[in-house]
Amino acid sequence: MGANQEASQIEKLKQEDQVGVPQQDEYAPADIQKEVHILEDPEWIAKQKNYLRKLDLILMPTISILYFFEYLDRGNIAVRRTLPFPCTTNPKS
Repeated sequence: MGANQEASQIEKLKQEDQVGVPQQDEYAPADIQKEVHILEDPEWIAKQKNYLRKLDLILMPTISILYFFEYLDRGNIAVRRTLPFPCTTNPKS
């Protein structure tokens, strides 16, 4: 098989692979493409980063505190199961 035949077969396979695949311009309707274009705006990206930073400053400490209290609670339950419980609710004297 010659180099020309191999090149033509490779080109033919590439064309067959691209059958039914939409072109870059056809992946969505025009109104959605406009919205996607807005997502690439540097000003919007900066606002999004600022919003995510604020969100992280609120959520991360809250989640950390919740995990800390969960850890304390788990430790208290483990200690309670290993120690005997004194009966002080209804002493019989």
